Amino acid sequence: WKGFFSEFDFTPLGAASIGQCHAATLRDTGEQVCVKVQSPNAPRLFRVDLQAAKIFCRLALPEFEAVIDELERQFLTEFDYRREAHNLITVGDNMRKKFSRSLVVVPRPVERFCTSTMLVMERLPGVKLAQSMWNDLAAAIGAENADDFIHSYRFRLQEVSQTEGRVNPSC
Repeated sequence: WKGFFSEFDFTPLGAASIGQCHAATLRDTGEQVCVKVQSPNAPRLFRVDLQAAKIFCRLALPEFEAVIDELERQFLTEFDYRREAHNLITVGDNMRKKFSRSLVVVPRPVERFCTSTMLVMERLPGVKLAQSMWNDLAAAIGAENADDFIHSYRFRLQEVSQTEGRVNPSC
């Protein structure tokens, strides 16, 4: 990584089923980027899980075998981050035609560093989309922030459960 990046944060910004995303700085330009790195065994583990689903379907739900086959075709494309880089470019181009950059931003991939198992893209400042949605929902009901909203919502659920004679342990 030292050849590509002057800085690389090994603490992931986020993780998903097939990889992790890390903050980094490009050595040659100083640009702050996100580096999405695929877990080494992700494709193999996916195939093992899928094989188990196929066997189950063959035995218990043979009418769903075609669905599993289609899921396999679709998900196998997820393991090539070069394809994802191409999709980011396409989606970004399409979004720029319809919306201003202040409204919608799609990260631009740094194609010279993208491989089938590593996607390097510009790092966008700001709040994550999910957090932004929570914040908007909180503002719509008058909560100061998402944490206040969630706490208030859980407290209200617990209150309702207790007044009905049941305490919900998940609240």
